[in-house]
Amino acid sequence: MRGEAGDRLDDEDEGGQQERLPQGATGQVAVMVIAQLSISQLYPRFVSLQRLRAWMESNRVEAACITDPTSIAYLTGFYANPHERLLALAVGVENAVLVVPDLERENAEGRASGVEILSWQDGQDPFRLLRDALGDIPLLAVEKEQLTIARWERLDARGIEDCSEALRAMREVKHAGELKLLLRAAELTDQVTGAILGEL
Repeated sequence: MRGEAGDRLDDEDEGGQQERLPQGATGQVAVMVIAQLSISQLYPRFVSLQRLRAWMESNRVEAACITDPTSIAYLTGFYANPHERLLALAVGVENAVLVVPDLERENAEGRASGVEILSWQDGQDPFRLLRDALGDIPLLAVEKEQLTIARWERLDARGIEDCSEALRAMREVKHAGELKLLLRAAELTDQVTGAILGEL
């Protein structure tokens, strides 16, 4: 990857992330570096899914339908803005299925972990994939703040339990690995600020 001046980004690690900003990098390139670090490395996915499943067990919920892109990123490592298209994560007791628009499949395969990926194309019914992934259960966890009445009707859920607050609480509690990555993100932010101010 090169900046506008043709400078190669230095110290690329094994995961393709940049450890140091190049001299003369534009603010745009620097912000992209931080965005990649934050999205792909911030949360260890197995811990995130374990936290959600522990909440499900304590609330006697057999499956969860997650539709907030931020929550999906927290649980899988994959972030996308689907606009009007359906993007959903079906979490069961032992498995998890990520339902994505076909345009996002390659991106999801490269970033999501711990989940099966199913994609749908325009003209198909994505809710059929989602209902099959969730199964026929008496109580389904959903994010009520994200779920419209129209989508709830298409889920054909018998009963729902709101998990919005639970997911927010999970993201607020950081373990040592998350704190280390947040510190690294803050360091990169300082570098970005310096790089931008130096170009003014």
